[in-house]
Amino acid sequence: MTSVRHPNVLSFLHGLTVRNPITIRGLGLVSVAAYFLGGPPSEAFDIVARYLGLGVSLLLTYCILGGLFSRALFSRNATVSLASRPASEGRFTSGRSISLTASTRLGARLPFFRLRIAPVWPEARVTHPIPELSSAWGGVFSASFPVILPHRGEWSVTKLRVTCSDILGLTSIRWECPIELPLRLTIYPPPSLEHELPIVSTRRSSGEVTLSDSPAEGELFDLKRYDPSDGIRRIVWKIFARTGELVARHPEPYNQPEGKTIAFIIAEKDEDRVAAEGWRYLVRAVSLGMEVRCGCLGMRPARHLGRNIPDIERLILDSTWDAIDQQLIPDLQHFVSELIEDSSIGETHQIALFISSRRLFDSSRSDLLTFSRELLSSHGLEPVWYITPEASASTNLPKPLPPRFERTFSPRKLGAWWFMRPNPNAEDTIDAQEMLHAVRMRASGLGGRVVICSSL
Repeated sequence: MTSVRHPNVLSFLHGLTVRNPITIRGLGLVSVAAYFLGGPPSEAFDIVARYLGLGVSLLLTYCILGGLFSRALFSRNATVSLASRPASEGRFTSGRSISLTASTRLGARLPFFRLRIAPVWPEARVTHPIPELSSAWGGVFSASFPVILPHRGEWSVTKLRVTCSDILGLTSIRWECPIELPLRLTIYPPPSLEHELPIVSTRRSSGEVTLSDSPAEGELFDLKRYDPSDGIRRIVWKIFARTGELVARHPEPYNQPEGKTIAFIIAEKDEDRVAAEGWRYLVRAVSLGMEVRCGCLGMRPARHLGRNIPDIERLILDSTWDAIDQQLIPDLQHFVSELIEDSSIGETHQIALFISSRRLFDSSRSDLLTFSRELLSSHGLEPVWYITPEASASTNLPKPLPPRFERTFSPRKLGAWWFMRPNPNAEDTIDAQEMLHAVRMRASGLGGRVVICSSL
């Protein structure tokens, strides 16, 4: 019964502090004043009790009227501006601190009152130190504070939440007011690790190096007589020092992707690592001279394919707030229709799908991936799953069993047995290879190729 009533009590107290100017501490003082004024104090302390009750009542009245008066002055005269300092790396990234500065011009205010100014973010879970103005003299005030935004996207702040309270914490008056110039922050996903992923392309060539027609010489069959066109780097200097002859290695053949690559990034707003991996994949494909076509979760019918790096970057950022799992199938259908209009489906039979490993350990999200594969297969597209390992996926793996009760007792072992916890001497983490194996096993049920984007 306690767990059922507890949230209601918290919501009631929260609503009390939001709707009423008197805080919980002030309500306690009101009850004390009511007892002094109307309660049954002893006759010896009757006058003292009355004076205490009147004094507390006057203090509360001053705090309430002063707070309302401060709100009226602030709403009429004050203007608040919010600005961000330039990022040291040239752009703001999620999960890293951003320095903001709130500035306002205030007239003289009543003593014993302070103002707190906080931006109203699109998400309530964004927390940061709240700038506080406690001086009674007028002037221009500015306060800097750090904030960490949890995910990528376009963040906009158009309103401020102002709190006027006395220094004793008896009253608290809150209201919202618009910002003179809205603050807009473009938050990019954090950079991914430096590694090269295999590119899905329409065709491949052997590259710009042409192999020599002369037969290979030497014990390893990879040597040939030196030609000036080989350059100095291919000379085997050990053989030259021993025999005095210039011998060079054959150029190594390699395959370079050509044509066009198609990618679809399935990343909700909290899956920035997936978005970063897809972004790096496409940047590398463009650097190899390939055409790219990109879509992502949340693109909706209002957004079109990304055909170059700036458009893809804008598509990933603009679709963040609409990236929800319920829209995966409609977004894929819109993506396929865009490919048909672009005449891209007839040129390739594979598509790169970027996902998080957390989706594989959730049955409902895994079913959506199966439906996505069937939808793509119906249009002749074979998925290639690029999976970004996430640490949270390990929570769904089987945990090691608690140790058995042993005959040799010690306080440490007895405590581990009593609370059913793993052995304190054993590691409490899942092995990386075990995690990687579990991800591959889950991904094998989706069909198609599997590529692990980074190691755990």
